[in-house]
Amino acid sequence: MELFDGQSTGVSIRECARQLGVSDTAIRKAIALGRCAKLLDGTVDVDAVRAGMAGTANQFRGGKRQAGTVGTPQTFPPLDAPEAPRAAAPGPAAAPKAPAAQAAVSEAAAKQALLLSARLSTEQTRAEREAIELAQLKGTVVELVPMVRGLTDAMVEARSAIMSLPDRLTPIVTPEADAGKVYAAIESEVLRICGELQAKFARLSKPANADE
Repeated sequence: MELFDGQSTGVSIRECARQLGVSDTAIRKAIALGRCAKLLDGTVDVDAVRAGMAGTANQFRGGKRQAGTVGTPQTFPPLDAPEAPRAAAPGPAAAPKAPAAQAAVSEAAAKQALLLSARLSTEQTRAEREAIELAQLKGTVVELVPMVRGLTDAMVEARSAIMSLPDRLTPIVTPEADAGKVYAAIESEVLRICGELQAKFARLSKPANADE
């Protein structure tokens, strides 16, 4: 809006509102609607504002023109009425993600899940290995394969010793007429075989690091 090229010195909008007994907003709306104008220095002329507001303010509420006024009837909102909120223009709807983008997101999520699963599996394996090593140090667990191999060897050797008893004892007990001596000879061989077998079992149950 063009400014009045007035010669008189105006006052600020706030001072003009104070003198007229209206709000600053009413004067600013009157200026915006062309009912009055600012001077070149940005101030307003009180008399000009009073005249502009007196001719269009209360008389035009409800859309009625003052009787006898020449011109096309126009409706103006009350100067002190709040402006109606403007409806926000509908923005463009959010575009759906492209199938390629969705596939990339799904693939990244799957890779992340696989990495997490592998990390958890590695940590679990490490924890189990450390638990086994600790149990071996304490002597509360032994390796199964060496144990089975040792038991098998011990049983084979014990069987061989038992099967060789007739050959070993026949020369001893044949010339012996005393039954007590024969019994003692047989018992001695059986105890020897059992003792060797027991010693082998004891070595198998001994922790691998017990001699360290």
